[in-house]
Amino acid sequence: MNLMQEMLRAFVQGARETPAGFFSPIVGMWRIMSTQTDRAIARCQR
Repeated sequence: MNLMQEMLRAFVQGARETPAGFFSPIVGMWRIMSTQTDRAIARCQR
């Protein structure tokens, strides 16, 4: 089984178990994108 299928299966299983399990990956991705965007903007403004 490839990594993407395994990750998707684990995500769906977590979503079924708890609402927090559903939103956790979304919140994590948002934080990563937000942090990286803030860092890129700060570098450009120097």
